[in-house]
Amino acid sequence: MLLIFCAAGALRLARLGERPLHGDEAIHALKFLELREHNDYRYDPYEYHGPTLNYFTLVWGGGSGEVDDASLRVTPAVFGLMLLAGVWLLRDGLTGRAAVLGVLLMALSPALSYYSRYYIQETLLVCFTYLAIGFVWQYGRRFEGVYLLLAGCAAGLAFATKETSVISFFCAGLALFAVKGRRGFRRVKGGHLFGAGVVFVLTAGLFFSSFGANPGGIIDSVLTFTTYFGRAGESSVHGHPWYYYLWYYLWFQAKGGVVHSELVIAGPGLAGVFWALLGGRPRGTDAKLFRFLAVFSSLLIIFYSVLPYKTPWSFITVIPAWAILAGIGLDALVSSARAGYRRTLMVLIGAGVIWLGYQAYDVNYISHSEVSNPWVYAHPTRDVFLMAERVRAAAEAADGETVWFYCAGHDYWPIPWYLRDLGNVGYTDDIENVPAGGVAVITFAKSKNEVIGRLYDLPAGEKSLYVPLFESEVYLRPGLEMIGLVRKDIRDRMEAGQ
Repeated sequence: MLLIFCAAGALRLARLGERPLHGDEAIHALKFLELREHNDYRYDPYEYHGPTLNYFTLVWGGGSGEVDDASLRVTPAVFGLMLLAGVWLLRDGLTGRAAVLGVLLMALSPALSYYSRYYIQETLLVCFTYLAIGFVWQYGRRFEGVYLLLAGCAAGLAFATKETSVISFFCAGLALFAVKGRRGFRRVKGGHLFGAGVVFVLTAGLFFSSFGANPGGIIDSVLTFTTYFGRAGESSVHGHPWYYYLWYYLWFQAKGGVVHSELVIAGPGLAGVFWALLGGRPRGTDAKLFRFLAVFSSLLIIFYSVLPYKTPWSFITVIPAWAILAGIGLDALVSSARAGYRRTLMVLIGAGVIWLGYQAYDVNYISHSEVSNPWVYAHPTRDVFLMAERVRAAAEAADGETVWFYCAGHDYWPIPWYLRDLGNVGYTDDIENVPAGGVAVITFAKSKNEVIGRLYDLPAGEKSLYVPLFESEVYLRPGLEMIGLVRKDIRDRMEAGQ
């Protein structure tokens, strides 16, 4: 198990700064800086999700010293490892081999490891969700109130992390009822349940209220669902067909790229779902836990597939359940096989694990920002670093005049994060904000003529000459070319190092 955690740590904690921040990551990063530098955080019921990511970053990564891409990503990486450790809470419902296989598959999951390196809320949400499930499981075994209190705390943290936690709560509740039935709840003590509810409210309330500084955040945490329920059902740029998640997770191949697939996890996992729903009882595994995971993961798949609004990281809540089900199924298969076939099965499982590990290495360290990576979603290219460097040089040569980004829909992220220390860089989606004869403008290639017309909108004797800021083609995202136009006198200063 120690080797598994070492491998998981290597996939989650190494070289965290190589990949440019996604636009969502950059926005969360600037929100964190507001909290750290000004002790200012107010929950926004319309954007940005819950506050736990920001507050836990004060503890892990970026809490002290210089804040950069790598230090920020330590926070989700730590929770990605905590998710693996949380399987220990289910230990008395699994065989040792099933638990080890489940943790191994989670550790090597390309999607889980990739998004554990993303400065967004998803990994924290998945971690808190499964910790809550683990504590409820322990309560069901022992009926000791402390476990239900811990479950309430974990659920409160999940709720304070992201609004989609209610989908997991609903699916878990239905799965628990389907497995236990009404009789199964008779032994739950009312005092324990009430205490768990109080802990849930206090935990979530502390975070949403910014630890008492913004009491209105508690009300906003409820009102926000009018926004998110509407957004979840709308068809937008994130609207995708029902099979979107299964396609990406089971068999994805970009044009000319290699095949990416989590079939090593999903195949046995889905087989475990059908086996459990048909009444299967693997030896050494608690049948109720087996069925709960099957029903829970099935309901999650249905809910996330039906919702039109889809982003690839939303679905990772399913992977831990799949991995544990796969561990149970593979353990049962090996245990029941004849001696002559057992070695063959172990070789096949080993080959599958190696393939999974290779994919995890590829998506995290080779194709981490390439379109051939199935988990790259509206992700910036590494040209972002080059753009930031050139814009920084222009801004420093501009003697306080403003360098403008003109991008429709404010689609310039994550650039503001990389230029956050410059006071003379402006961002707009209104061409009227760009001054005629200004220092420099960076915009989409398709907006070039519009920007040229604006810059040269001066009397003949007052016009300046503009030249390219970038020496080669640069792309904010694949297919989204950016251009820069800089006044020649500023370009001359840049070249002279002034």
